[in-house]
Amino acid sequence: MGNAYSISYTCYIQLLSLCDYYLEINNQNLNEVYPRIYVGNLSTSLNKELLKQTGITHIIIALTGLSPSYPEDFKYLSLSAIDDKSFNLSQHFENSNNFIEQALQNKDNKVYVHCVCGVSRSVSIVCAYLIKKYGITPVEAIAKIQTQRKCANPNEGFIAQLGEYLENNKFEKNKLPNFYPE
Repeated sequence: MGNAYSISYTCYIQLLSLCDYYLEINNQNLNEVYPRIYVGNLSTSLNKELLKQTGITHIIIALTGLSPSYPEDFKYLSLSAIDDKSFNLSQHFENSNNFIEQALQNKDNKVYVHCVCGVSRSVSIVCAYLIKKYGITPVEAIAKIQTQRKCANPNEGFIAQLGEYLENNKFEKNKLPNFYPE
């Protein structure tokens, strides 16, 4: 059994390295996708100096099995989540929305949301926040995030859950401000 774990762990490390390389060459390690909300990858979450320089105060971990790296420096919300279309990510939407909303009440706070690559889980969490705040569709939320983070691409199961979240809650439709020119 140890051998299967070693192969699995080795593949995981190789995948993480490829992910980091792709994101680094495309300048996608850390992006402000909404004023004071950043999306990024696991490696960036371990770069305390960069997080501090960026002014990050709050971190959402959308990843199973990862403990906060710097609990004395940042306020954390850990969400146990896997990037699988059958995983129920929507169970975390209200908790993450409340965490973001509470953090942003202080104009000096900034929130960093990450998973492994900053492509699916973390983007979906921020989409849920934009959907609740503006009553926009998942497609609109993803498109807005993609203006700043080109690699944003939630899996189809998460997109469906975001659609259900909008439909089931009947959020008030507000005009999404043009916080970043497209």
